[in-house]
Amino acid sequence: MSQASKSPLGGPRTTARAFFVSDRLNTSGLERGDVLATTPLAFRVNENGVAILFRYGVVVLIGLNALEEEEFLRGLQSRMTGVFARRDERSQQSDWHPNGRTRFRREARSACKASRRSG
Repeated sequence: MSQASKSPLGGPRTTARAFFVSDRLNTSGLERGDVLATTPLAFRVNENGVAILFRYGVVVLIGLNALEEEEFLRGLQSRMTGVFARRDERSQQSDWHPNGRTRFRREARSACKASRRSG
């Protein structure tokens, strides 16, 4: 089951979710062949997903459904130090376009320009 769905704006919609799960996250030994970056550690998950792990206890998951997210986070529990009783979570949906830019980036730029003009 794919997280991406057709957006009314014409591009696929993807959800990114950030979880603040612990004081520390041990990322050593998680290096894999499909690593996209090493600092922070980023790699592919399943067919369409990406995980980004920060040593200060934040995990960003892109393109995973809720079940895949929970399974991935459970798999990291042994690497967490100072696990929070209740994790903080933020999510953002984005519409990807053929030009490689996302809808929320353009909207953020527009909001910044508007606030500069009004100030």
